[in-house]
Formats: sequence, C-alpha cells, structure tokens
Amino acid sequence: MGTIFVIGIGPGPEEFLTPAAQIAIEKSEVLVGGKETLKKFRCREKMPVGSDIDAVIEYIRSNNDKCVGVLTSGDSVFYSLLGRILNDFSKEDIEIVPGISSVQLFFSRIKETMNDATFVSVHGRNLDELKNAIGSKKLVILTDSNLTAKIVAEYLLQFWDKNSPTYVGENLGRDSERLTEGSLEEISNKNFSGNAVMVSIKKERNKGWDYVTPGIPDKSFIRKNAPMTKEEVRVITLSKLRVKEDSVIYDIGAGTGSISIEAGIMARSGMVYAIEKIKSRSELIEENLSKFNLKNVKIIHGDAPDALIDLPVADRIVIGGNGGKLTEILTKCDKKLSTEGIIVMNFIALDSLNQALSVIENLGFKYEVTQLVINASKVLGKQVVLVPKTSVFVITIRRKSI
Repeated sequence: MGTIFVIGIGPGPEEFLTPAAQIAIEKSEVLVGGKETLKKFRCREKMPVGSDIDAVIEYIRSNNDKCVGVLTSGDSVFYSLLGRILNDFSKEDIEIVPGISSVQLFFSRIKETMNDATFVSVHGRNLDELKNAIGSKKLVILTDSNLTAKIVAEYLLQFWDKNSPTYVGENLGRDSERLTEGSLEEISNKNFSGNAVMVSIKKERNKGWDYVTPGIPDKSFIRKNAPMTKEEVRVITLSKLRVKEDSVIYDIGAGTGSISIEAGIMARSGMVYAIEKIKSRSELIEENLSKFNLKNVKIIHGDAPDALIDLPVADRIVIGGNGGKLTEILTKCDKKLSTEGIIVMNFIALDSLNQALSVIENLGFKYEVTQLVINASKVLGKQVVLVPKTSVFVITIRRKSI
C-alpha cells in the first residue's frame, strides 16, 4: 500500500507552508482536501472533501496503491481528518506532517502564550463542549457559523466576569483578516462571521467567597426579617446534596437565598432555581445574588409545587419551606427528579419529620435521617461554656439505596 500523508498546510498563505509539507505534497500522486485548497497545488488527481466523510475514506481506500496526500488546514494533528484516518487505516501506512495552526497564528497576533490554555471546538458541535472547560483560566474556542464568537461569549457570561479580556480572529492569514479585542461583554454585543478563533482570559468574579468548601458566614448575607438556614446546617445540607459542577438544583422555599448562592458557587456550570413565594424575600434573594455576583441562579417567584411545572429536570432538590404542602411538593418532586437525583430536607419539629417520612415511604424513596445538635461557645466571666444554637433533622432522599 502507498503512504497516506496527512499534511498540515497552515492557515492559508504560502509563507506558512513548511518545507516538509511541500515535499509531502510533491510525493503525493493523489491530493484530498477542500475545493479551494486544492486549487493551490498541482496534482494529476484530486478529490474535494465535502460533508460526506465516508466517501472520502472510501476514496482513499480505493487508491491504496498510490501515495495519497490529505491536505488539512492549519495543523494536521489539531481538529482535522486525522482522527478518522487513524481509525480506518493502519498507522504503519500513515505519515503525519504537522503544520502551523490558526490558533498558533492567532496567539502570535495577540501576543499571548498558549502555556495555560484549554482548547475547545464548538465547530459542528454544541455549547455542551464548553461545560468541562468553564474552570479554565484561558480558554481557546474554535467557532463556526452557527455557534459564533458572539453566542459563545453570551454563554460564558453566565459564569465569567463580564470584563474578562477576549479576542476573536477571523479569516486569519488572509487579506480579509480581522482581529477584534474587547471585554467578554463587548464581544457578546458584536457580530462575527463563521469560522474563527476565540480566546478569552478568565477574570474571576468577586463572589465574596474564595473557597471550594461551603460555609459562608451568616453575617455575609443580607437577611432583614427573612428566615435563613444557619451556616453549620447549610454546610451539612450541601454536603448531603452531593452537588456536581453541572448540577441543576431546586431550592424550594429559598428565603434569603443562602443555600441557592452556595449551591450556585459549587455548580458553576450548572443552574440553580431559587423558588420563593413571598415577593419581599424574592427581592432579598436578588440583593444577595447581586452581592455575590452570581449569574447561574434564577429566582422563580411562585408557590411550590405549581412553580416547578415549567422547570427542567432537577439533579438535586433542597426543600426548606413547604407552606403546609409537603405531600404535594414531594409528589411533584418525584416526577421532576432525575433518575439518580437527591433531595435534602431540613426539619426542626419532630411532628414535621414524621409527616415527611410517611410521604417519603409512600413514594418508595430510600432515605436516611441525621440529627444535628449544634452548640456555640460563649465566654461567661473566665469560663467558656457551650450554648445551644440549633437542633435540626436532615433527611437525605434518593431513588437508589444510600
């Protein structure tokens, strides 16, 4: 079998074509590549690459007695046909010729290093590709005509500070090259063409809490006269909730929003729905969200269970207040909870706990109950004594055995 050359031809201009790439092209008896790319090179036989990749693979296979040059824009090892070729042909028959990628060219244009960058492509994909990269300091995104830099910037604004420095490079290396620089918010307000390279450098929001563990002090929240889950109870509640980075969470009877805010910080690429029926408390939650600068917490002003109807399926649910509708709320949560979802509830009164357990058993959930007795130290004279602070029952509910 002849050799399959997978050749990175750079971002376009002839000066970015490496000598090694030129030699590989000259050795090739057949060239495979984009229609416009093929026009730049001489060869007796050419195969334009369209949307039917299977046809391209079959064409290469039908020419197994020849040296086939597969021309890839940019670098051959960076989001190219190489992956498919490696899957369909023996590595012994493949020779890879690296090139200069559009990303390398763009970083040279904006005079930044790639050392701490995370690379993501939404080209022909969806925004879910960005979820696992939200925590990165420097994000490089390859966009397309459907998911443009504008749309990507709008998505990132849910999680990153609006002033995060952001750059977009279009038509790199061509006469129509355009470089745009601005804040993440400014980029979200501009229109961009199809394929582009986008670089955004994360500027952390001031969330008022710089730790990965929960436990924001009670005094950090604006409270007024609204009920609030105390710090120590909040820590246990969130620990039992097993929050993931991309969890969808309901906080029913959100009060001041203290649990919603802590959950939002933990589920930084997820979404928290703070459900609160009292308008003054909804406004209070809004104040606290502004203080902690969170964008992934949405206030739902309404009464559960009706307020849950239009919400997406929940991975985690916290039930604080129930307004005497515990049976109805739990019944609705049974329908809205994902297969491996978790519900956590807190009760002070034993009667309320027993009522909840009766409903839980009727619905067929598995559960465990933990009683928290929390004391605080206080100095009396020259002695330190412990003063009762709160006592709470915490119920953890799952569909599977705990």
